[in-house]
Amino acid sequence: MVLNNSNFHSVQKVKNRSLES
Repeated sequence: MVLNNSNFHSVQKVKNRSLES
C-alpha cells in the first residue's frame, strides 16, 4: 500500500518507539 511521506514517517516513529520500549 502507498502512504504519504509524512504519514509514513509518523508510523515509523511510532513503530520505533514501540520497539524500543
